Amino acid sequence: MTPASGTTSETAGTVTSPEGLGAGGPIVLQYEGANYLSEALCKHETACGNVGPTEGWCEEVVKSQLMESLNACDQGLSRTELRQCLSAIDQSSCETSWTEETAKEECASASLCAR
Repeated sequence: MTPASGTTSETAGTVTSPEGLGAGGPIVLQYEGANYLSEALCKHETACGNVGPTEGWCEEVVKSQLMESLNACDQGLSRTELRQCLSAIDQSSCETSWTEETAKEECASASLCAR
């Protein structure tokens, strides 16, 4: 996935681990966070066999849903909280459902918002 316009190459690493988020300030823009989360969630669902590897729609649909949830984060997202969420996704088993209704506490949009 290509980084969103306006992001730096240091954030364009793999997001299957929290280190993929890169260094930077304490705040991540909503669209950048949605990019990281959608990539990680779709990679998880593909690895678990819930989404086929050729189903490119996953990231766009998930990103759109995430942007709706993250719009409330008018000051951006906490890089620390986003790393914890990406780590939780990376470490989760295939039995873990990452739908909006059952998202883990680490990834609730309210806890991702910068304060």
